Amino acid sequence: MIAPPSSPPPPPPPKPAAPPAGAPPPKPAAPLSSIPVAAIRHAQSLEAATVKIPPQDPTKEITGTRTEQRVKMNRMRLKIASRLKEAQNVTAMLTTFNEIDMT
Repeated sequence: MIAPPSSPPPPPPPKPAAPPAGAPPPKPAAPLSSIPVAAIRHAQSLEAATVKIPPQDPTKEITGTRTEQRVKMNRMRLKIASRLKEAQNVTAMLTTFNEIDMT
């Protein structure tokens, strides 16, 4: 059997012509207001993401990305926290239920 001669590949699609100088700019595919802000920020954070490798000797160099700082609580907040913790330890908080056959 002899294979029929293959046809030449189709020509590439023509490039769109540039709009005239006085024409308004083309509209984007999706309006910017329809993209959630969180998605935009997530994409920006992915672009700017860097991988931090821990140092060979962690005792000489401390690296990290935390921006939180520990601040000593005032007396009133300490008292509130201790009472909340005491109530949590003393109170029996049960979250169980019994299943009943109603037939």
